[in-house]
Amino acid sequence: DLRNIFSEERTKDEIGNILLFGREFQSISDTRKSMLFLNGEYWGFYIIIEKFSESYFESHYDVPKEKVTLIKEGELSNGEESELPLYNNFFDEYSKKDVLDEKIYEEINNFIDLDSLIEHFVIGVYIGTADWPGHNDGVWRYNGEKIDNNPYSDGRWRYISFDFDY
Repeated sequence: DLRNIFSEERTKDEIGNILLFGREFQSISDTRKSMLFLNGEYWGFYIIIEKFSESYFESHYDVPKEKVTLIKEGELSNGEESELPLYNNFFDEYSKKDVLDEKIYEEINNFIDLDSLIEHFVIGVYIGTADWPGHNDGVWRYNGEKIDNNPYSDGRWRYISFDFDY
């Protein structure tokens, strides 16, 4: 994405990305400031924001992009159609269970990277994005064979946070 830099909201988004980028449990876009020239004409300062796509997860987590499922704002963005109902059904089922039960907790932790979930919610509350949760968030997972020495290839869902500007 290319965004105009001259607004309070855009500055908040950029600062959020800069402060949070590189966190172990949270997927955050990298950002860079730039000057835009079109046909030699100066158009101003902009922020280049890395886009979440299957290529993002391949480059950041060393997993083949063909095996990445991405759900953004409740809709399947990449991956097999069966993944979205699998994810939604899990939450429907486990929202009715006792998470204090050790077995249930372990089942949840095997499905979701709980550190990622916790960090996602801490970020949303701390940054104070007005249109979150339920907007400007998503999850991803690698659904291929386990890759040696790659903790991100365990098939668990991990959270992404983006668009901190409102």
